[in-house]
Amino acid sequence: VVGQAGTFTESMSFSYSGDNSYMDHLEPTSPAFTIFENQSPLYGTGVAYDEGSYKTVGTSHEFGGLDDATSPSTKEELMIEYMDFLGIIMSLQAGWGSSTTDACTEEIIEFYDQSSGGAISWEWTFEGGSPETSSSQNPMVVYFNTGTYDVTLTVSDGIENSTITLENYMTVSSAPQQAAMPMGDDEICTNFMMLTEYTTDGATSADSYVWEIMPAEAGVIWGSDMIGTVEWAQNWEGTVTIKVKGTNDCGEGAFSEEFAVNCSICTGVEEISDNTRIQVYPNPNNGNFTIKLNLNSGEDVDLRVFSALNEIVFEEQGVTTENDYSKVINLSKYASGIYYLQITGENSSWIKKIVIQN
Repeated sequence: VVGQAGTFTESMSFSYSGDNSYMDHLEPTSPAFTIFENQSPLYGTGVAYDEGSYKTVGTSHEFGGLDDATSPSTKEELMIEYMDFLGIIMSLQAGWGSSTTDACTEEIIEFYDQSSGGAISWEWTFEGGSPETSSSQNPMVVYFNTGTYDVTLTVSDGIENSTITLENYMTVSSAPQQAAMPMGDDEICTNFMMLTEYTTDGATSADSYVWEIMPAEAGVIWGSDMIGTVEWAQNWEGTVTIKVKGTNDCGEGAFSEEFAVNCSICTGVEEISDNTRIQVYPNPNNGNFTIKLNLNSGEDVDLRVFSALNEIVFEEQGVTTENDYSKVINLSKYASGIYYLQITGENSSWIKKIVIQN
């Protein structure tokens, strides 16, 4: 049964006894002959072909799925028999594998010998590692500092030596450093500002970020990169702190310094419900709409349209209110959502909600 690891690990044993090899115990009577048999039920699981100038082996079980039982039923001896049958001579050659090549500081890394040719001694050198050297066949090593490091292995069979060095074999990383303090608006009017973005310059070695706002009742913050978005609790008043930390596969860094935000209900800011004074039509709209003002305040005002993320998408300054003012605005290139028209004068300020549905 090809490809099903372990199918024969319990019931299979090789027809082998005494000093005979796997290949010798069944004398070939033709160029193709059985070399392995399953005990229960009894059937052949391996066939060899030997016509002198052409040799090959075919098996119907997965080599890697075999359990190492007592000699000679081991994977190593089986492979030796394969190679002996095919006339392959293995010279001494150093080689190894490891549990990882991308490690974190203080992580235990397992190295395991994969040398060929009958090595009986091992001398390892681990640049930057602890221990720096080892004579164990399968040592365990820890790295305490970040960087890339070489590994060297010398093996001996008692007569010959073989050495291999792999440069920059091991890359060692650490948890992120402390993230930079967030930046953004530090004065928020929670009676009309709903969403605000905060940014950080990041943290060394960070792959993603965790944002936190305190107290939690002031709003909700989300984001996994260097931008955190706050949705404010309407009409919440008080001081808020925002902080961020970086994360990667090696762990979490320290939280940044806290960024303080003063949240208040802004006086002098009125959300207009009287459509005879400030008109936006149509509303909702597809991004094309008209603003018409009849404030009768006698003062010049500035007009700004903000996105829900506090981005200015339209601005006009010094608009006179002595006469009716009308302006057609095209914001169709912006995403659907809630926008805010802010009208600010010397002594007063108003806000009007605009809904764009592209």
